[in-house]
Parts: sequence; structure tokens; C-alpha cells
Amino acid sequence: MSTINIDQDSFFDSLILFIKGSMIFVVSQAWNSAVQDLITRCQLNEYSRFVYALLVTFAAVYILKMISNIKRIIDNCQSSLSAKCKNLFHLLGIKKDNKGNPPTF
Repeated sequence: MSTINIDQDSFFDSLILFIKGSMIFVVSQAWNSAVQDLITRCQLNEYSRFVYALLVTFAAVYILKMISNIKRIIDNCQSSLSAKCKNLFHLLGIKKDNKGNPPTF
């Protein structure tokens, strides 16, 4: 019988990521329900749900694009720590490792 070795740090990181995603889903469903009720109560026209869906979609695409750009900038900064990159790391709360090397992701 073989045993499976599980790295505790990566297990807990994965567990935390899963819990965060689950909580975000629950919150998004609560907000969706609240907005749907508001649309129903205010008796807005038949296109209001369609407009709401479009606005949510555009907001999500914009936020995902911003996250993607930040990730690309961080990846580019890993090779050389210019003053601009140091400021970005400082703003994002990213610290160098104990040896002074750039962070890895």
C-alpha cells in the first residue's frame, strides 16, 4: 500500500483559495438576487434585466483584464527590479524574499 505525501502549505493554500471562491460566489448570488428584486419592485421595462446582465458582463471583463495586466507587469518586473517595479510591489504589498530576490508567483 502506498502513501500519498501532501504538502501542508499547498493544501491549505488550495483550501483557502477554494473557500474564497465559494464565498465570492455566495456574495455574487446575494447581490444578483437583490438587484433582480429591485428591478421587479420598481417595475422597470422589459429590457432592464438585459441591461443589467450587460453591465455586469462588461464590469467582469474589465476587472479580469486589469488583473491580467497587473500579473503581466509583475511577471515582467521579476527579471529586473526597476524603480517603477519597486513602487508597484510596494503598492501591492509584495515583499522580496529573505535573500533580497524578486518575488516569485
